[in-house]
Amino acid sequence: MKILRFAVWMFLVIPIILASEDVLYFRRQEGESVDLPCEQGERGTPPIGLYLKRTGVGPEKEVMFFSADRPQVMDPADEDRIHVHGSLSRNLLNVTISQLQRKDTALYYCQFIYNGHPKDEFVAGKKSFFVFVEVEGIHCSCSNYPPLLYAISAAVGLLLLILICLGATQCCKSCKQRKPQTLVPIYEEMAGVRPANGKAPRSHLEILHQEETDHSMYASMNDNPQIKQRQENHYVSPRGTRLPLQSGDTSGEEK
Repeated sequence: MKILRFAVWMFLVIPIILASEDVLYFRRQEGESVDLPCEQGERGTPPIGLYLKRTGVGPEKEVMFFSADRPQVMDPADEDRIHVHGSLSRNLLNVTISQLQRKDTALYYCQFIYNGHPKDEFVAGKKSFFVFVEVEGIHCSCSNYPPLLYAISAAVGLLLLILICLGATQCCKSCKQRKPQTLVPIYEEMAGVRPANGKAPRSHLEILHQEETDHSMYASMNDNPQIKQRQENHYVSPRGTRLPLQSGDTSGEEK
């Protein structure tokens, strides 16, 4: 969980903070100090208190509370490092953090408290402050965070795998839609066996064409009077000569 928060903080929150006009950026070395100018808005009455809060990789945290007396530091270890210059009656107060440490890198903002009825009113200051503390001789490098590298690599690999699967699915769908569906005639399936002479069986269209040709030839033969006469006279030879009579018929004529 901490690794995820750190990744979000480094790659998402920090670029937004640096690009914002309402955020002041302070870059300091470890052991130096920084002054945070807390400026309140224009209101008729002065505030009754001031909070200095910070947010970063972890949850939001109260660093200091300042009222009319003196600042109250939440962490006793930081009590000697935080000081306030100015008063609440002025529009601007300076909060100084000295002896900066690497853990002080965070986003800070001021929150003024105004007396109200029935509840007090909390108003944020005009500016927020991003403090980045560098350690001398140590540069920020991703190689110092092996778990973070593993998490980022796993996330990138999973994303690539999802994209590849989606692309393959879309490609298969498009190929199925473009592939024509060939219709196999029923008579071809029923034939199933080739003839013994090795020739492929004639198609249904060829058979119909042959039948139409035979029918037309038969009709033309019936329309021809010579052919029709020959068909009616069984004694006429194909050459038009009379066939010889049988012996029985000859004897009958002689009698």
